[in-house]
Amino acid sequence: MSTQGWGSDEWEEHSRRLLRLRYGIDFVPVPDKSGGDGGLDGFVRREAIAWQFYAPEGEPLQPSTRYARQRDKITTDVKKLKRYSSRVEELLGETILRDWVLLTPVHESSDLISHCNAITKLARSWDLPFLAQGFNVSVQDLDDLALEHKLAQASGLLPEGLRGPIDIPELTRDGGLFSQASGPRIGVMDGKLKKIISSDEDRAYFRGELLKSKFATADLLDRYDTRVPDIAQSIRFEIGQAKRGMLMSQTLSSRDSAHLGKVQEDVRSRIVDVAPGMPYATSHLVAEGTVCEWLEECSMDFSPPETTE
Repeated sequence: MSTQGWGSDEWEEHSRRLLRLRYGIDFVPVPDKSGGDGGLDGFVRREAIAWQFYAPEGEPLQPSTRYARQRDKITTDVKKLKRYSSRVEELLGETILRDWVLLTPVHESSDLISHCNAITKLARSWDLPFLAQGFNVSVQDLDDLALEHKLAQASGLLPEGLRGPIDIPELTRDGGLFSQASGPRIGVMDGKLKKIISSDEDRAYFRGELLKSKFATADLLDRYDTRVPDIAQSIRFEIGQAKRGMLMSQTLSSRDSAHLGKVQEDVRSRIVDVAPGMPYATSHLVAEGTVCEWLEECSMDFSPPETTE
């Protein structure tokens, strides 16, 4: 699981997208900016299902902690059906609910199913006019909408949290400047960069910026793995293909600074082909981070500077 979970607004937007893919016009989203949602983020007329979206804060969480938060969310929001019954009846119109479902990114606790059963009995006891006799409360996660999740990824649409600017670290994990970072892999990269950047100061700055991009890219792809794993897999595949092309072209052409730019642009263009919703600045940063890793660990290199006799 990603070190960063879904944001509340981001999860709500993505959940609505998935339900629109499944139900089409029959899905009715319920905004809460005015009048309140009465414990409903949306409902499906034909299927008579109410949906509530919830992404716990602070992921990754221990299963017991996630369960407690999901349990409390279910309890609080189902009780809103009774507390705001007049409002809910207005929203539903002629729809008589057979199900109320909490849609959450991850569900790993059987205790949550037991809790849903207990809340089901409680809700049935209220004898509300918009709840069917066999009304049920349950929980579903992304695995239950796997097909819709794949369709959303295939469309190239990115969740809100992946469309904004990427966070670029200014300091290393030890609190130092990236331009002053050292280590065996960084030494390998520096030796290669020295062939095209003779100034120690300029090379340190360039190296530091590449390292920033590398760590930002790792974090970004971690978030892609959680939210849009198919796109993440496609990005990694295209990076691998770009690396292969770089190594092959490097054996056939001159090794100069122009080669570095061509490689970065090749990586960037491949990424936006499989993730068209990714901002240009983000794709450029991912390309830089990828080149940084190649300079550290593989045979990407440059020709030594020409010497004059």
